[in-house]
Amino acid sequence: MLALSAKLMNSRLAFVLWCVCAPGVFLLCAATEPLSPSPESRLVDEAIQAEVKGDIAGATERYRKALDINPTMKRVHYQLAILAFQKGLFAEALSECDAEISLGSRSVDPYQLSGAIYARLQQYERAEAAFKKAAELAPASPRAWNNLSEIYRLQHQWEQAAASFEEAEKLEQPDACGLLKKQLITLSAGKVEAVDAKLAEFRASPPCAPWVDALACAVAIQKKNPVHAAIEWKAFVGRAKPEFIETVRRDLFFQEAACVSGMEFLKNQL
Repeated sequence: MLALSAKLMNSRLAFVLWCVCAPGVFLLCAATEPLSPSPESRLVDEAIQAEVKGDIAGATERYRKALDINPTMKRVHYQLAILAFQKGLFAEALSECDAEISLGSRSVDPYQLSGAIYARLQQYERAEAAFKKAAELAPASPRAWNNLSEIYRLQHQWEQAAASFEEAEKLEQPDACGLLKKQLITLSAGKVEAVDAKLAEFRASPPCAPWVDALACAVAIQKKNPVHAAIEWKAFVGRAKPEFIETVRRDLFFQEAACVSGMEFLKNQL
């Protein structure tokens, strides 16, 4: 889900973009730019206010006029890229990202957005290149490393996915989805015994979180034990929140555990 907000502070306007992330969904960093009272800046001010009111066409028109006056406004290209992305105009969004980059921008934002678009288009090599550049520009950003880990995961490059995830983990404690994803990546790399050992550790340290039941289900899938897998999945569904269940079902199991093992016996229950 994308959300956009704008506020005026001491006649300086800042606009922020963020993305709520689940596995398979890529994070976009915040972007801010102070504005001076020039004609093009007033147009950008009007464009952002139009966005807040939901007038996307009016916002786009004003951004374009601002660029006609001053073609070097890097962040305006990014805002146009966001608007195009929200409308599903991926080629246009990529073009605007490239325009900002060509102006010498050192922001990670156009690379993060380009990577997310290429990933959605299943152009994984291009997505990987974009996310690598984002991690290079912002090595202290967990978002950059998480996105890189995600693109490796989608390509079933488990070792690289694990290494990138570890970089992100050094910078930010992962949430429940992240903890589960880390173990599923290890499991998908064929390290069943290592994950089984971690599973025993998790269950020996109560209170045991619901995601541990989902991990137990994945381990049972890899061990070709459908009865045990079904029991663990039912335990997970009985304790986890509905949105977390859907995230695990949609974004984790069928991309890793079930797909890698080649077993579909849980499909009806998942």
